[in-house]
Amino acid sequence: LWSKGLIVLFFIATVYWVEQIVKCCTNDRGKALLAVFLYSSSMAVFYPVFVCCQLDVISMSFMLTGVYHYLKGHKKWFWLCFFIAVPCKMFAILLALPLILLKQKNIWKAAVIWGSMMGLLIVEKLMFRNSPVYKYALNAQSRDAIDNLLGSSIWLGRSITIFLVCYVALILYAYLCKEAEYRNVLYIGFALWGSFIAFTGINTYWIFLLAPFSVMCICCNARFLKADILVETIGYFSYFVGIVCTGTYVLRDEKIASRLLLAKWIPDAEYQKYGTLVDFFVEHDWSRYGALFSSVFVASVVALLVLTFPKIQKETREEKLDWEILMLRPILLGVASVLLIYANMAKCNTVML
Repeated sequence: LWSKGLIVLFFIATVYWVEQIVKCCTNDRGKALLAVFLYSSSMAVFYPVFVCCQLDVISMSFMLTGVYHYLKGHKKWFWLCFFIAVPCKMFAILLALPLILLKQKNIWKAAVIWGSMMGLLIVEKLMFRNSPVYKYALNAQSRDAIDNLLGSSIWLGRSITIFLVCYVALILYAYLCKEAEYRNVLYIGFALWGSFIAFTGINTYWIFLLAPFSVMCICCNARFLKADILVETIGYFSYFVGIVCTGTYVLRDEKIASRLLLAKWIPDAEYQKYGTLVDFFVEHDWSRYGALFSSVFVASVVALLVLTFPKIQKETREEKLDWEILMLRPILLGVASVLLIYANMAKCNTVML
């Protein structure tokens, strides 16, 4: 339980930096508070942070700190934050390269800056190169991530990985941009993680990488605010339902669940009616709709990438926000929480012989 509390502390840090980044970009406290609400009530945060309690939030806290200092023009702090973030999770290095190219147009200097951000990771690998625990915890996971990335390909006369195509296009976009304004900075982060999540066979909890950047893009843009929030809300909820439909088990490990606050209300295996949310979906024949919900999620990511594109957002048209759209988020969070708790705690009817 204490380790899950540590994750919550780093999540609070990410909330703070999301608020600071939006305030820095818009100089509008109202939009900064809206960003805090949208981020904290996101299904893309609820599942990875409060259900799975994955460590990606630690790396994200340093990445967001780095993005803030990047926007402020603090080059050394930007470099230091990503220097620390990379060993926590190597995905940070993917974001660093286009951000560097957005300001540094000298390829060789950009390469040196980017390469130096991996210095702590190299030192770490040298220090623990003979540790079997390190090899299992990091090397094996990195290898699995690369296998999943390269395995998510389509055949168009040759094997093509859509995400890598998008990433190369994003690097070119960053290099060709003439100004590193905040819209381009946030959009690069959103486009990077959006294409990564949508077009790669990943661990389902990596959806968290996308959450802060989608929220910041939405709140830092004036146009299509209502449509953006509605699409994002439906998209992330569809993602959660879709991964459960396709067999992602949540709270499956009894050793972990037994150490949490509601452990004494979880019945023994022989008395469980469902046991997991996946089994609940299978029992009610909802698992057949996995492809439907996954398609809705990908469509929502593509729609948001279009609606938040910097060239479109330069035409400022303020929109008033409907509270009904905002209230949909806690309602969906409540539905997901109730289903999750019920599926794990429901008891089957026993017959005494």
